Amino acid sequence: MFSLDEIKNIRKQYILRDFKTLEVRKKDGTITLPENLSDEEKRKIISAIFLSRIIKNVQSNPFNDKKSEEEILDEIQSKFPQQVLSTEPKSVSGFILMLGKPVDIIICDLAKPEGNMNYMAETYLQYTLAEQGKKATNIQRDIEGGMSYTISYDIENLEKKNEFIEQLNPNNTIYTQPQKKLNLTSEQLTYRKAIVERLITDYRKMEHDEWYESRTQKEESDMQRIANIVNKNNLINSTIKGPGLFRLLIAAQNLSLDGEKDFFKEMLKQPAVNNALLELKKSGRVHTIHTEAQENEKKGKIDENGILEGHSLTHGERNIREANQFISEHPNAVSVARKKLSERNSFLIKYRDTETMKKARLIEVVARSQGKNITRTTDVNKNRILQVDDEKEQLK
Repeated sequence: MFSLDEIKNIRKQYILRDFKTLEVRKKDGTITLPENLSDEEKRKIISAIFLSRIIKNVQSNPFNDKKSEEEILDEIQSKFPQQVLSTEPKSVSGFILMLGKPVDIIICDLAKPEGNMNYMAETYLQYTLAEQGKKATNIQRDIEGGMSYTISYDIENLEKKNEFIEQLNPNNTIYTQPQKKLNLTSEQLTYRKAIVERLITDYRKMEHDEWYESRTQKEESDMQRIANIVNKNNLINSTIKGPGLFRLLIAAQNLSLDGEKDFFKEMLKQPAVNNALLELKKSGRVHTIHTEAQENEKKGKIDENGILEGHSLTHGERNIREANQFISEHPNAVSVARKKLSERNSFLIKYRDTETMKKARLIEVVARSQGKNITRTTDVNKNRILQVDDEKEQLK
């Protein structure tokens, strides 16, 4: 399964020359060269490039009912994997192609005996089946009447366990050595981050009231816990389950200032977090979350912040949004905030002073990213006072 952001990130890094030869866009050492990629990684990259082209073709079709890129991708990934598991011959005619249905276009590209998209389509077929531990063999293609294309194939189990599945296997030694974090390349981390961000987006659209209340109540302690784990290079030794996983991941997002340490990415290196994500997928909860989120969206239950109606942005979520906005307008703001935190631990925010409030939000995020404790009080003049204490002082 791909997220739209993941596909766009791959497109920024790789191109498919002459529809078959994989190349990097920039040979500056920051992107893994094709010759250093595994066959599984190559299939994934080519599949992402193919999906990007399909989405573009669908959107340019005059019969497209104004579906967004996200909606087209969801349609492909919800229908195509089920369809290709059937060994029944698959046919598509020119008339049906005019309607611009994405899965029909893919089947056509697969069934054509030759063509620019044929190689990419077959690569995507094998990638989709490989995710389910299978492969297509004995592929046969046929043309009827010049405008109807048919493809048939046999399906076999992969003799060797799929590399991608093996990497996600919680019994893999990478997960059973608690003294080590996951050794992921920057590309792998970026891909994983995009997938999990998409999952969190769905979660926000269906978060149950009791989960939301728990996340709100425990937000500050969760942020401090994550800051200490990441800054001290520690590992999470406890099991993470259900809503607790989303509590920690969203708290990590709330610590991640643009251009600074990415606490969210650091959490994805944690074996306990990855085990929790694997369990979530294995149990079918990922699909349930996505389906419930879509239903709420269709019913108009999602507000302008992308969250379920009746909920609001937490204090931490408001802070990180406004802090990142302030950073975009003042590039040196984080350095200034760190300097102020080194000089004093109390900050006065005058009532209705918008500019000071923005600076205070940034100071609070920086302080929390350092594992410090924050106390907010209000004086008789309705001014707010931000008190920053070190972790040790808080524990006294």
